[in-house]
Amino acid sequence: MKTDFIELLSGIVPAGLEQAVTALCGEVKGLLNARTPKRYLTLEPYARNTRLCHYLLDVLTRQPALPEVSAPGCRPLLMLLALSEDTEVQNRLLHELVEPWRKACRTPEMLYLCDVLYQTRIPRPLYNMCNEVCDYFFVERRKQMSLQPTPLTEAELQYAEKRLKPLYAAVFRLKVNRYGYRTNSVEELAGMLCMSVSTFREKFSKIYRQSANKWLQEQRIGRIQRDMKYHYDRPLKEIAGRNGFESANRFWEFCTEQMKRSPSKLHKELYDKLCEERRKFYLGE
Repeated sequence: MKTDFIELLSGIVPAGLEQAVTALCGEVKGLLNARTPKRYLTLEPYARNTRLCHYLLDVLTRQPALPEVSAPGCRPLLMLLALSEDTEVQNRLLHELVEPWRKACRTPEMLYLCDVLYQTRIPRPLYNMCNEVCDYFFVERRKQMSLQPTPLTEAELQYAEKRLKPLYAAVFRLKVNRYGYRTNSVEELAGMLCMSVSTFREKFSKIYRQSANKWLQEQRIGRIQRDMKYHYDRPLKEIAGRNGFESANRFWEFCTEQMKRSPSKLHKELYDKLCEERRKFYLGE
């Protein structure tokens, strides 16, 4: 049987909190059938009572097991605590509930925290909570992309990413970095992320603060420079092919236009630079 936190609140109430607790219990009961967590924002006035918040934390954390968000009264009380601007209250919420839920892989609780952060628009006091929740889902998304087992479903991952902008941005970067080396085409990269080209360009510009075309070009230049610097024994024709150039002429044009050097000159300069770096390293300079 799940714990009824409304009943627990009405138990032995600390002196001076009786009236506040009675009023809070009445409001929480009225919110039990709320369709969305947005309704819980009406509890914000109670969040200003720091002593009341600590009492709520005591009730939630001094149980034999970690509380479940499906238990009566748990969801609105968590929203109330998240609305508190008191540093000590936020630290207790983080260390006594959020972190244990994460370590125990309590996905329902972590998903509800996504709703809390979404509805409160992640104010400064909740930054640490946001980091914990984002890390939880980011790690599982990375596992899924690496074909490792994860207890989360695709629907749960997408729900969290839709709710939390920092998480969405981190996962977007993860996907771009994972697939970006495979292509030099914005259209192909957008397809790999299952997006239309226009949507991909818009998301990319907002997250990277530059155009997708420019980023892909910078990545291509970086790969060419690394190949020339660390693989001096490779023929230029092979380096050109590895980086998507169909002909030596197109490779020469790209190098002279974008890097202001011919491929052969760039090849020699980068290898000379590597030799100088190694010399300084071995001499301890």
